[in-house]
Amino acid sequence: MEIIEFSQQNLKIFFFVSLVIIIFRVFIKPIFRRVNFLLFSRVENYFFRTKILKNAIINILLLVVIALIVAFQQNYDLIQFGNKDNYNSLVISILTLYGILYAFLQFTIGYALQNKNDKYWGRSITKELFFNHLRSKIFNSTLFKVLFLYVVIYPSLSQEIHNLLYDFDIFNKFPKALWESSLLIIYVLYAYLFLRSLNIMRILYDIQERRSSWLERKIKRTVTEKYQQIFEYSIRESNGYFLDELFLELKSLDNAEKNQMLMHVIKEVFFSLKLEQSRRGLLFKIFNRRKRELKYRPFNLHNFFTQLYKKIEKSNIELSLHDLLVIYRLHDNAIYTGIAILHIDEEELLDKLVCVYSNTKSWTNDECIYFKLPFIIVKSISSSDDIDEIHQHVTQRIGFKKIKKASKLKDEELKEYEKQLFKSYDNYFYNILDQYKNYLDDIKNKQYSSFWGSHRVCDNTSSIDERTNDIIYNYIIHMECTEKNKEYLEFLAGKIGFKYKASIVFYHLFYTGPSWEWKREVILFRSVISKIWIEESITDKEVLDFVCYKIDKSYIGHKIKEDLVRWVSQHVNIREIDNSVIEQCLSRPYISYAKLLKFIFIFSDNFNYSIDFKDFDYSSIQSSYNGEWGINFLQDIIETPKLLNERFFSDHLIQFSKVFSFSSDHFVIVNDFRVFLLNPFFILSETQFNDLFDNHYAGKGIVEFLVLHFNENEYKYLKEGTNAKSFCIRLKRIINDNNKSVKEYVESLVCKANECRNLAVSVIQEAEIINELQNLMYVR
Repeated sequence: MEIIEFSQQNLKIFFFVSLVIIIFRVFIKPIFRRVNFLLFSRVENYFFRTKILKNAIINILLLVVIALIVAFQQNYDLIQFGNKDNYNSLVISILTLYGILYAFLQFTIGYALQNKNDKYWGRSITKELFFNHLRSKIFNSTLFKVLFLYVVIYPSLSQEIHNLLYDFDIFNKFPKALWESSLLIIYVLYAYLFLRSLNIMRILYDIQERRSSWLERKIKRTVTEKYQQIFEYSIRESNGYFLDELFLELKSLDNAEKNQMLMHVIKEVFFSLKLEQSRRGLLFKIFNRRKRELKYRPFNLHNFFTQLYKKIEKSNIELSLHDLLVIYRLHDNAIYTGIAILHIDEEELLDKLVCVYSNTKSWTNDECIYFKLPFIIVKSISSSDDIDEIHQHVTQRIGFKKIKKASKLKDEELKEYEKQLFKSYDNYFYNILDQYKNYLDDIKNKQYSSFWGSHRVCDNTSSIDERTNDIIYNYIIHMECTEKNKEYLEFLAGKIGFKYKASIVFYHLFYTGPSWEWKREVILFRSVISKIWIEESITDKEVLDFVCYKIDKSYIGHKIKEDLVRWVSQHVNIREIDNSVIEQCLSRPYISYAKLLKFIFIFSDNFNYSIDFKDFDYSSIQSSYNGEWGINFLQDIIETPKLLNERFFSDHLIQFSKVFSFSSDHFVIVNDFRVFLLNPFFILSETQFNDLFDNHYAGKGIVEFLVLHFNENEYKYLKEGTNAKSFCIRLKRIINDNNKSVKEYVESLVCKANECRNLAVSVIQEAEIINELQNLMYVR
């Protein structure tokens, strides 16, 4: 029977304990977690605006809990610790436990100092584990210290002091109840610490083997909360405390952690950015400072990001281009959010946006840099794919979406802020085109680019809008004439419409300013115009009107009239030349016969066919004040020697040579031998030679022409008698003026001659000329 009763009693105890455990795990623990989450996460976002307020509320709640426990103990005597004789033993046990706790903390400090894996973002994982996860901060709180001192001191008080306290009715049993309650609380805290520390010891061993991701997340959350509070203060006070504090902490980290922490903090701060109206006091609102703060907050945010870019560069933090573009996007969103809270209409919003990105000294709408890329982003470009990615981000900016709607409006229809945004975008686009030039080969090798579209079609202009066409056109006409830019021009021209290509040709050929090298690139322009499959021509009304408009608006040295552009377009497909065409070229300014031929070569559908002369009388054409037009024509042609190897020009020069012949005056005044070399029928007879050298001073051009033909049978007379002497004297003067040897001098002439005509002088001929001239010069 006793066994049965004992079993029943134990079953009751087991059932009661199990019921308590179930109630705790099913009800109390989830409720505690929920209350803890609401208290320390959500509620603090609304109520705990400062750390002082948060600590004050927590301390008040703890005091209320302690007061309730003491009150229950005072009235119901629920806590029992035995006789008073045992009190000192209890105090000693408390002190012993405190000593154990202190030794345990000493162990953790030594462990943290020796463990290489203990640091994450410059913060100790062990510290995070013990002081936050273990809640060990409570043992360092003022409340715990007061309770601890009271537990230690109370048993040491004499009986007289106890009696004195009990004589006051107001205290009643309060001192003893407070001591018992405090002792219970301390024991419970130690028990809690012991239970938590067992789990923490397991985590410490795990950290030795691998990093703990959840602890790293806790550290991230701690860092985020810290810098969110600093940012709110910094942006409210308009100072640089946030950036100074952040980059000071980043200094001690390695490169990988610097990048990771910086990006995490910036993203967390600005993804959760809420530029709420200031919560300052009544006096602040009375003086209307709130509105002024909101008004200038976008400027403060813009300055913040400007300083951020500079600090990243100065600190040598190597962020990837993707990370930099994330910051660039956050920059735009933050400014827009800062303006949007002003509750203004769209026009005012855009005007304010332009103002923020304009001159920071005067806050005027000048020099808007909304689309200007920070230097650190430009410096991070390493491929054409990077440029594509940058442009995709730019096209997602608020300002771009706004101006895209106005892209079809005429300039006079645009508002001032729209003009400023367009101007900023144009400057950005020019810089992007400069960047793409560095990776031209890379672009050509790709089949597709998000910026340029497909590279595998012969002409891809349909995907580019009018404004982009216009930007590329303006970029091309202002490029310097270099070999790299020639290749780039050909690529860019393949992306724009025919009317823009035609405008480029007219711009460069009609340019009247000094030393314009592009006017010599006739073959390149022919290639640009011919690379198109659509049926368009310079004679089409729409194309011609557009070209006239562009030339009229362009600064090309002097004003080119529309009438001249239309006259040229009317003659690009002519097949025969008569006197009227030459007379028109001579009477009109800024056009010459050679330039007209270049236009015909570039734009004509029949450029492979020779242009003949019809009913042409050379002598009836009156030369201009600049000299004889025939000589001027030949001199204009040889400015671009490469043209002479084109069939169009070589055939036409043959036709020209049939109607034009050289006179003795030409032998005197022409100093470029290539003028004579262009006429395949020209031979200087011995009679002409004698007349020239006896009665005139032979020009440099005819002498050098004779040098290149010195070994030919037709010019044997140059090696005999007085002819040889006269020729040798004149040639020596020319060679001396050039300060070259005979060999060097002849080589330079041959090089220039072969530019005009393939193998005008062969290597064997060159050697013979040098040898015979050296013999002549030595003998004479």
